[in-house]
Amino acid sequence: MKLTKNDRDFVRVVEFATALSLALMTGFLVSIKHVNPSLEFQFNAWVVISFLISAAIAWLACHLFFRSITTDVPAESSLNRKRLLLRWVIIFCAGIFLETLLAVAHSLRGIPSEKLREVIEGALWAVLVLSLTAALFWRLTRFFGAEESGNPPHQP
Repeated sequence: MKLTKNDRDFVRVVEFATALSLALMTGFLVSIKHVNPSLEFQFNAWVVISFLISAAIAWLACHLFFRSITTDVPAESSLNRKRLLLRWVIIFCAGIFLETLLAVAHSLRGIPSEKLREVIEGALWAVLVLSLTAALFWRLTRFFGAEESGNPPHQP
């Protein structure tokens, strides 16, 4: 598929916005010096390094994703390309998850051990609620997508 100039510009904006937002999140989490008794930030070399690495990984992942979608390929290699794209998406998601986990662990290092359990429980509850919300939105999207296409919604 050949992209128009507007499509290419939109892809660049998406690549840049994704890279910037993930890099800012990582830089913010790494810059947290103390959480307890007050929230303190520290700007140092680790913040810059994590920002740059995160931005580069996010931009590369988006760039490869959009390039694989928009490149014309013969039908026989389409399945191989889909498998490669799936691998890249899994690697990217695992990398972002690991990066976020390490940044959060880095920011929690100043919490006393008696409070650490409460913080971990709160974080796990937050992950549970966000996961349930994401699952609900996914089901609603599938429901309304099936309704628009004229197919009856799938019943579990």
